Amino acid sequence: MFCTRGGAPERGFTSLTDEPVGRYPTVFTTPRTKPLTPMEGVTPKTPAVKNPSHWDGKGVIGTETGPFQSVEVGIIPKLARNPGRVLGVYNLLGYSFSSLGSFSIPLLSHFITSDTIIMAKLVFILYIIMSMLLILVYRKIMNIKVGHNGMSKNLPGLLLHQDVRNLSVLFALDAFGGSLITQSLLTLWFYLRFHASASSLGIVFGISSIITAISLIIAPLIAERIGNLHTMVFTHITSNIFLILIPFMNSLYWAVVFLFLRQSFSQMDVPTRQAFISQIFNDEERVKVFAVTNIFRNISSLPGPVLVGFIFSLRLLYLPLVMSGAIKLSYDVTIYKLYKNKAR
Repeated sequence: MFCTRGGAPERGFTSLTDEPVGRYPTVFTTPRTKPLTPMEGVTPKTPAVKNPSHWDGKGVIGTETGPFQSVEVGIIPKLARNPGRVLGVYNLLGYSFSSLGSFSIPLLSHFITSDTIIMAKLVFILYIIMSMLLILVYRKIMNIKVGHNGMSKNLPGLLLHQDVRNLSVLFALDAFGGSLITQSLLTLWFYLRFHASASSLGIVFGISSIITAISLIIAPLIAERIGNLHTMVFTHITSNIFLILIPFMNSLYWAVVFLFLRQSFSQMDVPTRQAFISQIFNDEERVKVFAVTNIFRNISSLPGPVLVGFIFSLRLLYLPLVMSGAIKLSYDVTIYKLYKNKAR
């Protein structure tokens, strides 16, 4: 995985994290015999890692993006007897099928064709077929009717509503913190910090996805006992504490353990947050509120990866994870203080 200063492969590595030279980008020019400290790993002369996004096994997971999610989450509480549990299943299915879509590329490559152009055409054809099936599904729910209230239809008018304004800012803060630790950036972090191979990290993030999926089902069950607000805040706080501790682990094993602990709680706030919004807004307001808050979430997540790249260039490997955890903790404390008397 690493080269000597002369460029010849360094032999004798036996760690599971080692890979042959040439398969992955060379980041360090000398072999290391111990894990890097949080302050080490990137120097101003470090060659750029080529296209780290190809390590990202998940990409967009089917939640918090696009116009459909705002509409769907807005109408589920109107249709379901137990909105919390249904939202948990809704997020689980979106998460799972999005991951399945990611796996479709290597499956097509392995079983059908390795030609990139043909494979791209097949993916687009599959996308069109799935979209047509989606039209049939939506036709079944076209007769849903909601009333009208006095809430403004334009963005400036919506932001005059105190709760919409507060939640938009808070959710934007949370999304910005999350943008500092996307899966691609975490993959790069593990690579720089512990020399972890791409194949090993594929297994790690595959397991973390399974853990996350299970937590999406458990979250509504907890919320039925202690309430949506308490569940989303307390699980999020726990998750962010584990996140902050990850960069201070001295071995890949313990860093992965804390990553799994973090993933056990990190997405529990998603279905409970959606159910929480359903509590404080009525049927007529809900879709608009989800649309506005999602706009702020998506916009605020844009600068995160650029900022992390700059931080890595300063050799401060620990900082993105600590910053992300601290920002998210401030979100948790603030939203709890604002709404602890309005919702449980």
